[in-house]
Amino acid sequence: MKKLLLLSVISLGIGLGSNSPVQAATIALFNNPYYIAQNTTKNLINILKSFGHQVNIFTSFEPSAWQNATKNQLIFIPDQVYSILPALSLETQNIIKNYVATGGGLIGGATGDTAFPVFNALFGWNLEENLVLQTQVC
Repeated sequence: MKKLLLLSVISLGIGLGSNSPVQAATIALFNNPYYIAQNTTKNLINILKSFGHQVNIFTSFEPSAWQNATKNQLIFIPDQVYSILPALSLETQNIIKNYVATGGGLIGGATGDTAFPVFNALFGWNLEENLVLQTQVC
C-alpha cells in the first residue's frame, strides 16, 4: 500500500494539536539549507522531538543518503524554498518510489509550487494547488 502524506507543517498529522498519545516514530528529515525553509524546520524538529520522535537529519542528494533514510519509518521533506526535483537523480527518485511502494511513509510539507512537481514526477500524478485565500474585514 502506498503511503504519501502531503500536508502543511501546521497540520503534521502525527499528533500535533491532539491530546491522544502518539506512537514515537523514526523520521528521516531532509534539511538541505539551500532547498528547505530553515525558519520553520528548526521549530518542526523541536516539536517532533518533544513528542518522542527520533529525528535523523540528512542534507545530501546522494543516493546513499536517501537509501539510508529508507531505514526510518517516515521520510519528511519540509517546506521547500526551491524545488528539490532538479537535484534528485533518477537513482534517488527510484529509491524514494520503491520506499513508498513497499510501505514507507513520505511526508511533504510545502505549497504546491514546490512540493507538487516533486510528487507529480515521482508518482505520475497531476496534483495542483487550489489555494483559497479568505480575508476578514473587522
